[in-house]
Amino acid sequence: MSSQVKTGWICIATAGPTLDGRNISPESLRQMAEVYDTSFYVAKLWPEGVRSRPLGHVDALKVQVEGGQLKLLAVLCPTLELIDLNTNGSHGFCTIEASENFAGTGKWYLAGVTVTDQPCLTGLTQLQFSAKPPSARPLLVPASFSAPMPAPTKAASQPLNPEQMFSQLEALSAGLTALNQKLDSFAPYDPNHPSASSASHHSAPPRTNPYNLC
Repeated sequence: MSSQVKTGWICIATAGPTLDGRNISPESLRQMAEVYDTSFYVAKLWPEGVRSRPLGHVDALKVQVEGGQLKLLAVLCPTLELIDLNTNGSHGFCTIEASENFAGTGKWYLAGVTVTDQPCLTGLTQLQFSAKPPSARPLLVPASFSAPMPAPTKAASQPLNPEQMFSQLEALSAGLTALNQKLDSFAPYDPNHPSASSASHHSAPPRTNPYNLC
């Protein structure tokens, strides 16, 4: 996974003899810096001896003279895997894979970069992406990632005013009293006390309202 981060300008090659007996000409470095174009061909970062998956790519190149020595400087875009490997103490140096007359252009071109533990050139920049272990580093999130919007928080309920609560209770009690009075008028009919006999009806003992709510 790409980490969406870039290095600063670091030295990946120097002009002159190499430790394994080769020689890198200043002109080859100048041509690589001059013609390098990621829209034409992207130089990948590869682990030494393995081509299963790249560890990043080269974003830009330039040349610069330092201490009388011509250096090829690059901006690298490492993957999270390379950052972790480097943090654990490996993959600290770059070895360029230069191709003469690349794709018929007649120019030297940077075809790739091997990330290794043992440099074959002097004056190279040692890669040090982070001094912290992976567990102590914040997660690197791709730039296109959008964090989910937080769920709206529920508004805190406002405590009721004691006077308002008392008024509500009074209203509820008055409502229950009115309902009980209404239910009293619908007391069940008693056949032993017909309504035709007003005297016996009025002399009958009061009946209990079976629907009384309180």
